[in-house]
Amino acid sequence: MPAPRIPLPGKIVPVVEGKTLKKVAFISVEEHVHNCAAFLDFVSSEENGVLKDALLFHDIGKKLFRIGKIYRDGPLGKWAFDNPLGGGEDRGELLKRDYTAAMRPDLAAPIKDTASFADVAAAYLGYVGLDEKRGKKAASGITAYPVREDPEDPKSRVVAANYRLDRPFRDHAAPIEERHLPQALEEKRLLAALIRQHHSFQVPNIVEEMHEHEDFDRLLYDLMTMDHLGSAWAERLILAEEEGSKRSFPPGVDFGEVESFSEGGHSVSENPAGTKTARARLRLSAYGRDEAEIGFAVTYFVKEVDYVAPGLG
Repeated sequence: MPAPRIPLPGKIVPVVEGKTLKKVAFISVEEHVHNCAAFLDFVSSEENGVLKDALLFHDIGKKLFRIGKIYRDGPLGKWAFDNPLGGGEDRGELLKRDYTAAMRPDLAAPIKDTASFADVAAAYLGYVGLDEKRGKKAASGITAYPVREDPEDPKSRVVAANYRLDRPFRDHAAPIEERHLPQALEEKRLLAALIRQHHSFQVPNIVEEMHEHEDFDRLLYDLMTMDHLGSAWAERLILAEEEGSKRSFPPGVDFGEVESFSEGGHSVSENPAGTKTARARLRLSAYGRDEAEIGFAVTYFVKEVDYVAPGLG
């Protein structure tokens, strides 16, 4: 898969050691979709162009509906707004082209602009309050949840913490319309409907769509399956490699009828752009299907932060 020229984050993974947020890992929007696509041939053994395009474009909203404030100051200021004050090409259209060139290079050529993962990470960390100037202040875009020695006693000693970081995009699924997709895509109305529903799964809307496409529910179910598996395994490999407290997991990841298990450990390589790629072999099974083994890989950028939320003790 071609890499995006502007690697805006699609998934952010906190790496925690005890009460300390040690690192933050960034997965680009396009890389997350690539992680999900690793399961396509198993989930849908028959060639299905609609399902494949729904998968490839299901998270385009994470790029189009980015939070512009993150990029307003610094070298990425160009991407803070869709419509530049001084004229020029619509930034949202450029980002759509960048996404399309990575997902369907037959439909769009790469854009000329580039951005580094380091700059993207720095912009986001500044936005949530984890830049180097924070001092001892609480990071504004991070919520810490204490883990106590006795979970039943709210006054017992805090022994660890879970951290939730603000998302770098607004609602990325529900607002999607046909105009947000590349003009050359076929079945755009159906694709937009699948993208809108892949997080909400609202039954009345699904029933309505099934009047037009009787297999809508199955397409949506398969899309959600791949989204879950791709996200879960990417996070597992990153946490296993970056060695936070949460690096031991149950052996498998299940979603609906699909079960997946790691075949051994993982390996990692460092890339010239400052990213890492973690790899593993996965065994997949589902009722009524032959087992399969696939290679899974996730490429990510990681930044050390060493942050302890005030008040954790």
